[in-house]
This record gives sequence, structure tokens and C-alpha cells, in this order.
Amino acid sequence: MATIIRGDDRSARYRWQAKVRRKGFPSQSKSFPTKAEAENWARSIEENIRWGTFVDTSIARETTLGDLLKKYAIRVSPTKKSGAAEAKRIHSMLKWPLCKYAVANVTPDVLAAWRDERLKTVSGSTINRELNLLSHVFSTAMIEWRVYLPVNPVSRIRRPKHNRPRSRRMESGEEALLLHACPRARNKFLYPAVLLAIETGMRRSEVVGIHRPNIDLNNQTLWLPDSKNGDGRPVALSSRAVKVLSGIATERTGLVFPGLSTEAIKCTYRRARARAKIVDLRLHDLRHEVTSRFF
Repeated sequence: MATIIRGDDRSARYRWQAKVRRKGFPSQSKSFPTKAEAENWARSIEENIRWGTFVDTSIARETTLGDLLKKYAIRVSPTKKSGAAEAKRIHSMLKWPLCKYAVANVTPDVLAAWRDERLKTVSGSTINRELNLLSHVFSTAMIEWRVYLPVNPVSRIRRPKHNRPRSRRMESGEEALLLHACPRARNKFLYPAVLLAIETGMRRSEVVGIHRPNIDLNNQTLWLPDSKNGDGRPVALSSRAVKVLSGIATERTGLVFPGLSTEAIKCTYRRARARAKIVDLRLHDLRHEVTSRFF
């Protein structure tokens, strides 16, 4: 049975509240500016219940996108290999005005307007990464958290173009300048970590995660049990890589670089790059060196 209640006269937008309660179904309520609108809505809910077409949209109307992102960061992100980085990204995303929208109101046209505004300050590749995350947040909410949406809104908007792949390589003399600046860092592991990145093409997460038992200096190989795609792979070690590892990997167990995180190596590398007066050479660009030199 529907109940129509007159609310606060000071709020014209929410003056009339309709409530529908039916045994076996979650109670539904919504406010309207006129009594007629409240009655029409309540009548439509009762008809949907009667004909078996009712869907509970209350969670989608009462939950904001920010609420979903927080829940996702707590429940889902920790299960991922890159969970810490994703949680940091979500923390930044929570500052968006978009996160104040109720989930039901994050429609494709709202997302498209957000995308166009966001493109004024960040690259297309950044937006695509954010859209990938938002898409999985919506899918998880729809499948596991009883949030009803007629469709995942991310699937109904155009994606911006990705940036062109970077082709930056070290120019003549830059390697010597960089490796000269690295030992002056407060972090003693920066020099061997950067040298390994240059010589092996490993990602920074792979470099900081090297375990001593996975190093075979005699055969000049290194085993990565858990690379980015989830599979293990061997890495060939050059004579320079063998030399630097033999100087620090003296123990049989544990990490080669204890206490060194991906964020720490990123920050210390930037400072070393500035000391070397090298412009626009990212740590990830060092991965190209081993492939380019091979060819």
C-alpha cells in the first residue's frame, strides 16, 4: 500500500514523499515537488510489483559514486597485484565532483561531459585508465553489491585516443651522466637498480622484487616468478648486471633491495636525473634500451 506524505514546505523540490511497502519486497520511497507526481510514481511501483517487473533502484539512488569507489578500494583493490597503486589512484579520483553524483545519475551523457572536461587537463591514455577502473567498479557493484543499473554507463561512451607510444632513448653521454649521479643519492640501492633496468629491461616493480634465491650468477640468469602478465620468465644478465648483483646479493635469502619500493625508486631517480641535468628521460624509458641495443 502506498503512502503519500507532505514534507518540508521550504524545499519545493522534495515537498511530497511517496512510500511503497509490500511484503516480500524492500520498501521504496522517493520525494517529488507535486503530489500528483508522487502518486504516479507510487502507482507505477505497485504495478511493477504486481506484474513481477519490479527492480530495486534504491541502492543506486542512495549511493554515490564516491561511496562505490571507497568500497572498491577496501574490498577489491587489495586482491590485485597493483592494489596499492590503484588505491592511490582512487584516493585522487574521490576529489572529482563526479563522485558526489548518485550512482543512478552517472549516466552516459554525464560521463561523456566529464570525459570532455577531463581531456582539458590530462591525456587520453590517463582517461582510458580511469575509465577502465570505473567500468570494473560499476560491473562489480551491479553483479555483487545489488546496485541496479540498466547498463554499465562506461560501455556507452566513446573512448579518447591513446597517446602515441614514447620512443625516448638515452642520447650520447646521458647514461654516463645518469650513472654518475645515482651513487650520490641517499638511497644506496638507486645505482644498482638503475643499472639493472638499463641492462635487463626489467620494470621497476620487477627490479625491487628480486629475491636472492632466483639469481644464478654462474649461468648469468635471473628468474622472475611473477611478472606483469602473471607468468614467470627468465632474464638474461649481462656482465655488468652480474658484476653489480655479485656485489650486493651476498645472502642466500630475502630481497636484494630490502625496503626499496617502486615509489621510492621513482622519486630518487627523478632527483638523480635532475642532478645529471637530463630532460624527459623517464625510468620506464630505460626499458627500451635493452631492446633497442639488441636490434
